[in-house]
Amino acid sequence: NRHQLFSMKLFVLYICSLIGLVCSETCTEVSGCVSTQCDEFSHVVCANGQCTCELREGRCDSKADCDAMTDWLCPPHRRHCIDNRCRCLNI
Repeated sequence: NRHQLFSMKLFVLYICSLIGLVCSETCTEVSGCVSTQCDEFSHVVCANGQCTCELREGRCDSKADCDAMTDWLCPPHRRHCIDNRCRCLNI
């Protein structure tokens, strides 16, 4: 169905836009993260000079803990466990 295909393409574009925003904005404090948007499972933080999304729930001991999060929109290669929190970073 064309409508379903169009909706799927639009959703993929939206997700790519979110990921692009997370990867591009720099900061010195969280108030400087004006363009970064996160999904409903995470919130914006300023980490190591980069605006990023950090999971609201769940602590981590290793990257494997972050990789195990299934509902998070952060791509696996950008997931990191920093200060026992899962963060979506471009490092």
